[in-house]
Amino acid sequence: MLGLRSKLEIKEFITQVITRPDEKYVDKYDQDVEYYLRKLNDKFLCVIVVRKDVVTAYLINQKKYNKYRATRWL
Repeated sequence: MLGLRSKLEIKEFITQVITRPDEKYVDKYDQDVEYYLRKLNDKFLCVIVVRKDVVTAYLINQKKYNKYRATRWL
C-alpha cells in the first residue's frame, strides 16, 4: 500500500508523519501519549508516541477514527 521497501524508508516515513501530521491528538487518560495521524486514501496511519518514543504505528479505518476521536483523543 505504501510502497516502502526497507526499514530506513519506514523510519523516514514515520518521521514525516510525526513532523508533519495531518492531525495530532493527546490521549484523554494519559497526557504522555500522543497520536499522529496521516490520511492515506480511505484510511489513516496512526503513529503512537509515548514520552517522545514511537511505540507503534498502524492503519485505522474511518469507523475506528470516529470511535477514537469521540472517546479517546483530545
